[in-house]
Amino acid sequence: MATTSDTDPLSTVYRQAFQCYQKLYDDGKLKEKQFALIKGQNTIEEVLNTVRNAETKNKSERNAVQRVLRRTSESLVGKLCRFEGVVSTAIQANPNISALVWGGVKFVLVVTDDTRRPDLRILKP
Repeated sequence: MATTSDTDPLSTVYRQAFQCYQKLYDDGKLKEKQFALIKGQNTIEEVLNTVRNAETKNKSERNAVQRVLRRTSESLVGKLCRFEGVVSTAIQANPNISALVWGGVKFVLVVTDDTRRPDLRILKP
C-alpha cells in the first residue's frame, strides 16, 4: 500500500527534480559540493529553507556589486561627459562609422548622466 508521502504531488516533483540533478551530476555538469547540498535535503521544508538562504545571500552580494558599479559608473560617466565636445569635433572629420558608434555611446552617457543626477530630474518639466 502506498503511503501519503509517496503519493504527495510535492514529493513526486521533488523526486523527479532530484533525478534530474543526479543526471547533471553524473554528466559532470554539477559540482560535488552543489550535489552534496541537494542530496542532503530530505524534506520539502529543508529545500525551501536552503532556497531562502540562497536568495538572501544572492541579494546581499548583488547589492554589493550594484554599489561598486554605481560608484564606478558615476566617475566614468562624469569624466566622459567632460570630453564629449572634443570627441564630437574629432568625429566630424571622418564621420563614416565612428559617428554611428559615438551616437550610441553619447545616448548612453546622456541617459546615465540624467539618472545619476536626481537634481536635474526634479528641475526638468
